[in-house]
Amino acid sequence: MATKTIAILAESWKISPELLKVLDKPKLRLLFVAKDEDNKKGLIEVLKPLELNAEIDFTSCEKEGCWEADRIVVLKPEQPSVELIEKIKEVATQKPVWVISEDPEATKQVDLKQLLPNSRVIEIGLKEKTQEISLCGKDAEAKSEIRQFFENSDYQIKE
Repeated sequence: MATKTIAILAESWKISPELLKVLDKPKLRLLFVAKDEDNKKGLIEVLKPLELNAEIDFTSCEKEGCWEADRIVVLKPEQPSVELIEKIKEVATQKPVWVISEDPEATKQVDLKQLLPNSRVIEIGLKEKTQEISLCGKDAEAKSEIRQFFENSDYQIKE
């Protein structure tokens, strides 16, 4: 099986270690889009103690990172910038885009399904305290893939 790449974009790198462990799979490359060296250093500090199995890589360009990716994860996109959407729109065509937020109501302010109409957008509501996730989207294949990622974790999927 060939190595698959997940591009991970975030405005803030306050990422749940549990979520990173869910994404940590053999034969997987996690490509973090860190805009500057400070973001990259902070992210390395978060990742170091987790001892992940996945290949870890960094890029500073959203478009390049999403171009390389088989899947795109947008973390906590309460207010994703129009600039970000424009950068990835062309290269996200027909790719699964997982929109993960702790506050699914906040993501309703910006409808990424509408902004990325040619992508397979699935919204994932993440409740850290109760370890529950909810899935919202029409693409059955993308939802099934997400379920596979979470199946051996402590998270419960609520639909």
